[in-house]
Amino acid sequence: MYLIGELHRRTGNSKEALVWLGNVIVSRNAPYRIKEKARNMRDTIKFDEENKTE
Repeated sequence: MYLIGELHRRTGNSKEALVWLGNVIVSRNAPYRIKEKARNMRDTIKFDEENKTE
């Protein structure tokens, strides 16, 4: 799921990336390190989206 989110981010589909990264974060089966990477990527996407509009 993390990789799918990353691919969506790289192709410019940030909304879909946020959905997939959110799925990783709430997943019980995802390892802690992957969840941390997903949180960091989610924060990066949100930060980039906020700064893109300014």
